[in-house]
Amino acid sequence: MLDYIIQRINNCKKIDEIFICTSSDESDDELVNVANKNNVKIYRGSKSKVIDRMIDVGEANNAKHLIRITGDNVFTSYEYIDKQIEIIENNELDYVRLHNVPIGASAEVIRFSALKDCYKNMDPSISEYLMLYIFNPKRYKCGMLIPFEHDYSNYTLTVDTQEDYNRTKDILERANVLDKLNIKLDDIIKTAKKNNIKY
Repeated sequence: MLDYIIQRINNCKKIDEIFICTSSDESDDELVNVANKNNVKIYRGSKSKVIDRMIDVGEANNAKHLIRITGDNVFTSYEYIDKQIEIIENNELDYVRLHNVPIGASAEVIRFSALKDCYKNMDPSISEYLMLYIFNPKRYKCGMLIPFEHDYSNYTLTVDTQEDYNRTKDILERANVLDKLNIKLDDIIKTAKKNNIKY
């Protein structure tokens, strides 16, 4: 799954570097091999505080923006990330995500200064739910990119269970596209609908 995500993200022109941010626990040792194989960097830190890892990487690299993509979001829509970056930069926003897309389809582009502010106002031990804290228009300047007229936000493409994994494989096997690695969200949705795949 991580190989697939990284290879898709490599299509983006505006991303400077890719990091696998994982824990220092020995159960995550295998991710060092994944990083090496894909020629990306790895950072190992807190096991329970996901946001700590992002903060550390941002500080070490003097980052202005970070892009958050979680390892269970196999079908993260790489095709919109460059546009999300343009939106956050051109409008001086703090946070940009896709709107009305299935759960697990959107990367999150975050201004690093806003992430640090968010860190001060949340419990770091539940920071895997970062979006619930930073997607807050009353505190942060948030933007959305809406790729479809129809609302697909009641569907999910994230992979948390074996059933989710089987659904992902089913979509890829049935998709009528030659390039299964770089399948776009529009084709993923069309494939699921055409083949009555529950997503």
